[in-house]
Amino acid sequence: MLRLWYVCSVLLALTLSTQSTFAAPEAPTAPSSQAPADKPGSDAAEDKGAPDSPRASVAEFRRLTRTGDYEGAARYLDLSQVDSAEGPTLARHLKEVLNRRLWLEPSKLSPESRGNTTDNQADKEELGTIRGASGKLEPVLLVRKTYRPGSHWVFSASTVAQIEGWYEHLENTWLIEHLPKPLLKMGPKLLRWWQWIALVPLLVGAWVVSYVVTRVGRIFATRALSEQHGSAAHKLHGPVTLAITVGVTYAALPWLALYQPAHEFVSRWCSAFLLVALFWALWRGVELSRHTVSSSRWAQESVSAKSLLSLGTRLAKFAVGAAAFVMVLSQLGYQATTILTGLGIGGVALALAAQKTVENLFGAFSLAVDQPFREGDYIKVDGIEGIVEAVPVSAAPTAP
Repeated sequence: MLRLWYVCSVLLALTLSTQSTFAAPEAPTAPSSQAPADKPGSDAAEDKGAPDSPRASVAEFRRLTRTGDYEGAARYLDLSQVDSAEGPTLARHLKEVLNRRLWLEPSKLSPESRGNTTDNQADKEELGTIRGASGKLEPVLLVRKTYRPGSHWVFSASTVAQIEGWYEHLENTWLIEHLPKPLLKMGPKLLRWWQWIALVPLLVGAWVVSYVVTRVGRIFATRALSEQHGSAAHKLHGPVTLAITVGVTYAALPWLALYQPAHEFVSRWCSAFLLVALFWALWRGVELSRHTVSSSRWAQESVSAKSLLSLGTRLAKFAVGAAAFVMVLSQLGYQATTILTGLGIGGVALALAAQKTVENLFGAFSLAVDQPFREGDYIKVDGIEGIVEAVPVSAAPTAP
């Protein structure tokens, strides 16, 4: 169990050290009318688009809310139907709603001043939908606000009117209102520091729940099942405990109020641990299968059964371990094709280096299946003769 947690800790460190697919890009700032314009064709111009485009407005709204400038962010809300004094509060609440319910990537929004005109809705952009209190999907809209000497895009009045209703249905908003500001700052993988800290007791609590459940299950299995089935249940105790721990942890994720990219990051790790539990159970299943077959009548009567079972068990464990390695890393975001290519090259190199061992391996299979001789037989092969003492995997020792 300690080895498993050590391996998983190493994988977590590797994942945190690499660039996440969902890492939030640095939000570009919409340049003011007095700032010098970017040169056409430059990377900065392509990233920001037009200074009065939906992309620039959303990017600036995100930048202002992340820095805590909610008064500045309120300029990107249409406050025509509400009290303008509520603008900063509405901007802060909208930030939480969007981060949890509709994660926005400015790079995917229109860089044009008039917005996306292909949908025949100039000066209006639908960013997505959020499920409201009634259960219906409600649109999040941007509209173009024109003034002298220019224009910019703002969240529409209808969207602003829905903000408080959306915010009230978020989980644990009281934490945001009462936690110290340092704990509300963003940590790695878009998890706030309080969320990273809360993961520790959450995992411990999930493990305690799974331990109690599996202990009760083992007591029941010992009393209700036969000795053989009870032993099998005991061997599966570790994988089942891990699977229940992951299930309880995933069920408690809404309590952490994760942003969408952070939720996807934690969900990937939960899926990876479920795969570990599955392949751990398959590994134990191989051992149980060997124990069951070794006690069968065929294994008792066959002189080569011991060698075959030992070899078959090792091959099966190798297959389970290789599949687990590839699938877990693939679930964590690593390219499965790259991993398989590396394993293929390594397998070819290993086969060339251990050619004689591989020949002996297949020879042992042939001897075990065909059984041209058995232990105790007197044989003569290529001038060497003697009594077969045992039939191991690599060779068949004889006594002169």
